[in-house]
Amino acid sequence: MKGLPDINSEDDENRIRNGFPTLSSFKNIYFFPLKLEEVFKDTPLHSWYQKIDPKKENYWTHVSADGCRVALIWKHGGIYMDSDFVSLRPIPYRSFLAAKSSELSSNGIFGLPPHHNFAWNCMEDFVQNYNGPVWGHQGPQLFSRVLRKFCDPQIKGEEDIMCGNISFLNRQHFYPIPYPSWERYYQMLTLQE
Repeated sequence: MKGLPDINSEDDENRIRNGFPTLSSFKNIYFFPLKLEEVFKDTPLHSWYQKIDPKKENYWTHVSADGCRVALIWKHGGIYMDSDFVSLRPIPYRSFLAAKSSELSSNGIFGLPPHHNFAWNCMEDFVQNYNGPVWGHQGPQLFSRVLRKFCDPQIKGEEDIMCGNISFLNRQHFYPIPYPSWERYYQMLTLQE
């Protein structure tokens, strides 16, 4: 979490937990200060991070978040979800990407085991083809570029496809209502009241 001081003792951890009472009730939520140097260490992103000047980047928050999610999943594995996702059921896939459209991948939700070659390839492409001024170039466009190296991701209909050892899941799993129609969520809530 950005802005947290170092956590060096149990007292430090308790003080931070008390600042987030709702989240603190969950035993599987941990608070750590975000130290980008440590996140990117031992990954292809480390050399990029040492050269970049965040003050000169238009989308630094988004680009650094894109790098963090890939580096952390490569190091530790697991499922990454943007904060606007809610999982109503367990996700039964260990290695998956979510389709944003029939051939474009999202980087807003994905899951991989530790040290998966897809994440490593994403970090290498991130550095080799870095283009900070282009929105999404290090995010969904990155995932789509790297996915094309594994297979031709063309979802037809509502099926899921396998790209090497990654499930490329139909957009209906995670995006039942297209983004331009986001207001429909609130219309449905109003109808239910």
